[in-house]
Amino acid sequence: MLEHKLQKKSLWLIACLLSVSLTSAAILSQRLQRLFKPTSSSKENRMSAFPRVILWAWERPVALDFIDTREVGVAFLAKTIFLRGEKTSKRPRLQPLSVPQGTVLIAVARIESDRREPPRLSSEQLAQTAFEIAELARLPGIAAIQIDFDAKLSERDFYRDLLVEVRRRLPQQLPLSITALASWCTHDDWLTGLPVDEAVPMLFRMGVDQRQVVSYLATGAQFRPVLCHDSAGISTDETLLALPSARRFYVFSTTDWSPVNVRHMIERSKNEHPDS
Repeated sequence: MLEHKLQKKSLWLIACLLSVSLTSAAILSQRLQRLFKPTSSSKENRMSAFPRVILWAWERPVALDFIDTREVGVAFLAKTIFLRGEKTSKRPRLQPLSVPQGTVLIAVARIESDRREPPRLSSEQLAQTAFEIAELARLPGIAAIQIDFDAKLSERDFYRDLLVEVRRRLPQQLPLSITALASWCTHDDWLTGLPVDEAVPMLFRMGVDQRQVVSYLATGAQFRPVLCHDSAGISTDETLLALPSARRFYVFSTTDWSPVNVRHMIERSKNEHPDS
């Protein structure tokens, strides 16, 4: 009889412990789900609400007070970073930029490597460059950061590590964009897995890659890396017979922006892929 009571008590204790364990596991599971649940700042959503047309505003006085902020955003050169030997230097934007209140603003950091004295690509240069780029997040009204770096083959490891460090330093909800040589999105894919929200294939001034990229696009093929699927970079003075389907078009102009050429680019983007 006593043995039977002890067995029942043991079973009751085991059941209680199991219940507590399951409850604790459920609570832990819920906490983990909340911790890792995708939010509106996830890679898939961080730039989904950006305008279809983004105008590049490079280093010259730019007045865009006339744009409709529902249709057009602005990516402006905010800082140029120079890598030379062991040195890292910077130059801030020196020209005025005028945009309407509420404009989606993307701060662009341009990185240039010195040809006469190639950079050592040291850990110190990486840390300093990442710091300078991440500092752009402090500018008022910034909706994203974009890096413009035509990294050579020998600079790719440095660039990859730089992007990891920049992403670590930026607020989680702030998108990180990069420009990409068109060849990186067709036959020379090394972008897959980079911690960025988009890679913008530059479909102008393509140089020796022009013929190959044009032939690639003429087949209707999609860019290989997923990062290259959402955006495309074009210029007002070059026209491609075929453009990839894109959610956003970044547009460079060799002349001053005006209501006429901005409207033309808006209509062109709609006509290229009206359903994308």
